[in-house]
Amino acid sequence: MNRHLTHLLAVVCITLGLCSTLNAVEPRMEKAIQLLQQAQASPNPVPLLEQAQQHLQNATGNKAGFKVNAIKTIKQAIKAAQRGSNVQAQIGQAIAQVQAGINAR
Repeated sequence: MNRHLTHLLAVVCITLGLCSTLNAVEPRMEKAIQLLQQAQASPNPVPLLEQAQQHLQNATGNKAGFKVNAIKTIKQAIKAAQRGSNVQAQIGQAIAQVQAGINAR
């Protein structure tokens, strides 16, 4: 009986550990979204875009490819902003990609 209880408790602990890991928020991804939102409102979005890119590069995992796509989109937005182009659509796309990556886990 004691052995079965120990086994059951071990299974429950492992299951809870896995569930909490799956539900853990990726703080670097969340910070990247905040920076991207700030970049949308900024007259000089390049520094904020660069910071968002850095946070994404430091985020764990590939997030089903969304992280890599967001980084590419941010790089394109940085180049466009440096040329003086409007980058609102690209920033919005990057935000959507990061959010999709968070949701994909």
